[in-house]
Amino acid sequence: AFCQKSMLELTFSPNRSTPDRQLFYITGGFLVAKNSKGRLEFRESPTSSHVFAAIHDFKPSLPWWIYRITQAPAHRFVMWAFGKFLNRRNFRRKGWHL
Repeated sequence: AFCQKSMLELTFSPNRSTPDRQLFYITGGFLVAKNSKGRLEFRESPTSSHVFAAIHDFKPSLPWWIYRITQAPAHRFVMWAFGKFLNRRNFRRKGWHL
């Protein structure tokens, strides 16, 4: 049922990750299309002062025009809130900026 499934399911890829790059495959959830090969990547800048987050090859479960007015703004908010959360945590102590 809809309520029993998570929004997104991420699977860490240790073979494709390095200390300055963490890669997660988007492996399920009700926000992603069944045939999506999406991945979420966190990468540290060469100066170690910034962390970048990027989503690649993500296919939403919603039609594109509905996604753009509903799910896309929600993704933007979630990433903004995640950055705020990380800035309050350990990343600030390392001198990182998100």
